[in-house]
Amino acid sequence: MAELDMARTDAGLETAGKVDVTWQDFGVEPPNMGFGSVVGAGSIEFFRKFTK
Repeated sequence: MAELDMARTDAGLETAGKVDVTWQDFGVEPPNMGFGSVVGAGSIEFFRKFTK
């Protein structure tokens, strides 16, 4: 799932959002450290400013 917010400002455009990802999206197995585990999914958040 993905989320995206955009707003026009006096300086240009601001965007912010989030994209859900899993390790398998990149062909990687979640690491196993023996004493704990790593969740197989997470999200990438971003914020970008575009100016004139």
